[in-house]
Parts: sequence; structure tokens; C-alpha cells
Amino acid sequence: MKVLGIIKEHETSLVKKGISLNDLTILPASSAEIIKLCEYLSSGKVVAAFLHYIFDGENAIAPLAYYTDGEFIWPSYLSYYVNKGYFSLLSEEFILNVKEHNYMVKDVSKNENK
Repeated sequence: MKVLGIIKEHETSLVKKGISLNDLTILPASSAEIIKLCEYLSSGKVVAAFLHYIFDGENAIAPLAYYTDGEFIWPSYLSYYVNKGYFSLLSEEFILNVKEHNYMVKDVSKNENK
């Protein structure tokens, strides 16, 4: 599976592989597109969940979980940051895949995961 949207500030391990929010720019995108993408991200199938909340400063974003659509895997907080304009966290390949599936997460069985 292809991983996307990992943010360095939310990683707890010593080795951090994510992208720092300080290295990202907020990009303009149509609000209708952002809403559809965020709904897609929120409707992924949970592959891992933890007893840990992710915070943006003092505000809770979401419990830490990882979602998939069978091709990509992403953290639960990704839709929060996409909604804030960090559109660059999504790869072009991911966006094309979402559009090809009409913004609907397909049914993912154990045998279909790549």
C-alpha cells in the first residue's frame, strides 16, 4: 500500500518519516472538492486504531487511526489538515484514484489489499 499524509509533528517514534507542517504551504482548492476529498478520507476502512488522540495545539483533532481504500493508507487526522488547506498532503495519484472511484471508498476485503 502507498502511505500518504503522515505529519512529522504527530509522529512519536525517534525516526520521523513524515512531512513537517512548517514545510507545507496552504494551497487554494475549490471548497466542493475539499469537502468530497475529506468525506472520502473519513470513510476509509480502519486498519489500525490506537488509544491516543491527536491534537492541534490544545484542540483535539481525532483519535489516532489509520484508514485505507485498498490502495492507499492514511492517518485519521489527514482530513482535518486537507480541510485547513494543506492540499499538498495528497498525492496527484491519490486524487486521480479517488476521482476514478467517484469519491466512493470501495469495499475492501483482506484479499484485495495491495
